[in-house]
Amino acid sequence: MDIKMREFEKRILSELEEAGQENFPTLLNTIVTPTGNASERNEFQTALTNLLQNGFIKIGLERDANRRLKNMSDEDSFALLTRITEHLVFKTQSGHWTGGARPWPEVVYTEMGKVEGRKILQEFGYQWWRQKD
Repeated sequence: MDIKMREFEKRILSELEEAGQENFPTLLNTIVTPTGNASERNEFQTALTNLLQNGFIKIGLERDANRRLKNMSDEDSFALLTRITEHLVFKTQSGHWTGGARPWPEVVYTEMGKVEGRKILQEFGYQWWRQKD
């Protein structure tokens, strides 16, 4: 599958390749230097939507009896993403994004996302976007 990815999408997949899964605020704070600008959240929302549409990620919110994350249906995931402002709030006191009410949504890579994440890391290296300045 040859999909042209935006940089935010590449950042997300490369971070997930390292972690496997991560909650919304931690992932966003990792892929940007947080400023609180709404464009950060908007770009994150767009990237997650594109990655979900292309089968690279799943989103989970609840855990089963064994504390394993249960993936939501794609339909429920897309609906959650339209309400991303409920799940990402900027805290000016601390200067970072945090979540809304718990549980915080988690992004999990699929097998296809894992493969793509490895390719991205091989091509660009770990957190290449922090090396730009």
